[in-house]
Amino acid sequence: MDCDAIGRDVRAGGLELEIPEPGMRVMLEHVYPSGAVILEIAVDEEGIVSYETESMLDGAVEEDEASVSASASGPSECRQDNWNIRNERHNNRWTWYIGDGSYPAALGYSAFRQIAQQTIGRIKSAHNDCGFSDKISQLQTTFGGKTSYESDFKIENGVSKCASRDGRSTLDAGNLDKSGNPPLAAECTWTTNSGSRRDIVESDVRFNIRDFDFTTTPWNCSGKWDVRSVLMHEFGHSVGLGHVSESRYPRMTMSPGIAKCSGSARTLGKGDIHGLQLLYCLNQNCHRIS
Repeated sequence: MDCDAIGRDVRAGGLELEIPEPGMRVMLEHVYPSGAVILEIAVDEEGIVSYETESMLDGAVEEDEASVSASASGPSECRQDNWNIRNERHNNRWTWYIGDGSYPAALGYSAFRQIAQQTIGRIKSAHNDCGFSDKISQLQTTFGGKTSYESDFKIENGVSKCASRDGRSTLDAGNLDKSGNPPLAAECTWTTNSGSRRDIVESDVRFNIRDFDFTTTPWNCSGKWDVRSVLMHEFGHSVGLGHVSESRYPRMTMSPGIAKCSGSARTLGKGDIHGLQLLYCLNQNCHRIS
């Protein structure tokens, strides 16, 4: 690998990413009301660069949960058992932070922190409405507090992309312009690029509060997106889950479409839990749902 290639841009699938150092992999996700787009770049220890794209823009998701349920064919989230894991996990304790700027839904820091902590707690406890009882035992997390560091995004030529990582997993809110088609939220996740399970070393998430309105009460809402639902989906990526098809599995947390005024992604489905178990219940006496 030419050392000058590190930091150069790769453009694919409508997204841009900088080439990381050898032995690293970086993933950029833009999630839209109609689905999501991912660009991922990996560099092996020999300096060979590869990239992958994923586009799951299935069309605009209708407003409110009733319309989502009406348009969804197939079983409920308690019977949908499809999952997608990204072959990466937190092999060590995940320490995460919240930025010191503004927050979605005009929340104050304390309220936003509580929602974020509860969301991670729901992932670790496999929170669901299906009666499944489990604990994702090997996922260890620590909240590091408020930070002056921002999530590692930058905007160039109207496109938001991952900046150089600062070693601190940060959740914040701000601007995510993309040439007139801004994403609802975005995520940058860096992992090692070796081993049977790649190690997640940093994961940053940003809500786009410049172009979208958010709410904490989706049952009393018009034209807004639920903070907890968006965060559950993005934190799902932060711990190693990938997308499942919106058209086939619309009720799963990891389906990319997030409807306005819908809180359905706040709780995990059967497939979401199975994916977490595959990542974090290794060599453990986990209660495997069936």
